[in-house]
Amino acid sequence: ISEVARYFGLIKPMLHDAFPDAAHIAAISPGIFASWMIWDTILVLAATGFYWMFARQFGGTVRGVFLSAASFTLTVFGLLWIGVVNMGLVSTSFIWAALPLALIEQIIAAYIVYWAINRG
Repeated sequence: ISEVARYFGLIKPMLHDAFPDAAHIAAISPGIFASWMIWDTILVLAATGFYWMFARQFGGTVRGVFLSAASFTLTVFGLLWIGVVNMGLVSTSFIWAALPLALIEQIIAAYIVYWAINRG
């Protein structure tokens, strides 16, 4: 849900500002929508696997939830947003908003995985 909200609220307007003459930028079509569904599925599988492995190795503590979420956020989203900033698609200051939002999302995701592990 947060990915969709971030896309329509932040990313799409920024891309239109960066490429005002390119009407196809940030378009919504069945193919693009499907590619985002694939992206989100890969992200969920990667995060779940990462958090499961981290919990098995370091235990399911609150500290472990935070460290695993921070590690995953910096690896996946850090690389993504550094690349986007380096390509000049968003301003450098945007990364300071995007990464904390991603970290909050991943802390919630890690907690859900740890909760499921401890429940089972």
